[in-house]
Amino acid sequence: MEQRHLLHCTVYSSAVSACGEFLAVGNNFGDVSVLDFNLKSLSSSKPKLINCFSAHNGPVYALLGINNTLISAGLGPVLIWNWKDIVSFDPKPVHKLEACGPKASITCLCYDKKHGLLFAGIEDSSIMIWDLSNLSCCKKLTGHTQYIHDICLLSDSLASASEDGLVKIWDTHNNKCTKTIKPSNWNELKRPSLGSWIGCVASDSSTEWIVLGGGPAPALWHTRSTSMALPLNSSNEAQSFIPFTLHFYGDEIVGGGNDSMLHRWTSNGEQKAAVPCAISNIFSINFASENSLPAILTGTGHKIQLFTNLGYEGPCISL
Repeated sequence: MEQRHLLHCTVYSSAVSACGEFLAVGNNFGDVSVLDFNLKSLSSSKPKLINCFSAHNGPVYALLGINNTLISAGLGPVLIWNWKDIVSFDPKPVHKLEACGPKASITCLCYDKKHGLLFAGIEDSSIMIWDLSNLSCCKKLTGHTQYIHDICLLSDSLASASEDGLVKIWDTHNNKCTKTIKPSNWNELKRPSLGSWIGCVASDSSTEWIVLGGGPAPALWHTRSTSMALPLNSSNEAQSFIPFTLHFYGDEIVGGGNDSMLHRWTSNGEQKAAVPCAISNIFSINFASENSLPAILTGTGHKIQLFTNLGYEGPCISL
């Protein structure tokens, strides 16, 4: 990457191929970089860049690795690529999923493997659903009033987090909103100086619990009752930590945000650790495979931070 691009680079997204051999990351310039990703040699050698290509005309906000394909989203349509093509020198998308106008951005993606459905949060405050078996658009969910920051799949529903300060639970059978959560209504969580927006949502493997965070402090919620169970405590002064990404990992919760730390909490909301890393603002945390290390952290700057053990930072890769 050119030096002037390195100075202004932000890496928003990452995805690992199903075979576990390749890592793709998307940046604010619309580029996707592909690296070799041999899990067995991570402790002794860093992944090396295989290819870097232009995918979108704006930031690549989301990447998903599904079977033998990579799905990328940002400005314009959702693009589907074959991994075997993107590790070559002239990759071209094999399919395009049109969401809305060419100047609208897709901010997040998630995939329902059971039903073969792809969900996309869009900056126009809607959620698009595609059936990947025939590449058809199934439905457009509306109800939020501002753009969608994050979405996550539950058992038979979908949770969406928005700039409007709401988290909505959608029934994926009838495509209707069944529950709404407004975290800023809870006195323990509200932080008026930071606003009411919700930037991230994630569920545990049972989907009985979700974690939310943004302007209001991060907290654990019970999905069915939509009641707040407990806040995630932070050692930061005046609760200044703002989460941009939260995930369940085993019996703990991990998150990253506006500081250069990988935050870890126990299931009872107590902070377990805050581990330093090389990224000043962490926008995404991904895992090599479902609930499996290494953890892949990306954010401001041109570096990718790997954690082969959540107790300390591992290899740091520069694009």
